[in-house]
Amino acid sequence: MVQPTLDVSPPKWHLAHTTWFWETFLLKQFQPGYAVFHPDYAFLFNSYYNSLGSRVNRADRGTLSRPPLADVYRYRAYVDEHMAMLLAGLGGLPPRPPSWSSWACTTSSSTRSCWQPILNIS
Repeated sequence: MVQPTLDVSPPKWHLAHTTWFWETFLLKQFQPGYAVFHPDYAFLFNSYYNSLGSRVNRADRGTLSRPPLADVYRYRAYVDEHMAMLLAGLGGLPPRPPSWSSWACTTSSSTRSCWQPILNIS
């Protein structure tokens, strides 16, 4: 995993961290019966939320060889699937935005609504 400077997290770690964020702050709290993907990911991908437990030091993120990228992609797919279910349960919203990779906006004289992808880095 490449980490160009101590102040920049490696891309694989960042993808997993953003996934962990949605899992931790939305799915675990608002989706009844949600099961975390992997119990060790809370330690590996917590950035600075000390109240949530220990974490990997930022300068050491580039030394992580595990989990492999394929596992991070599986993690992301798992969380994306559960986020779609959570959003669908809000009522009145489609189960997922029209596009995960771009903005889809409509403009009228009185309203403007846009869907933003939920941190989909693909």
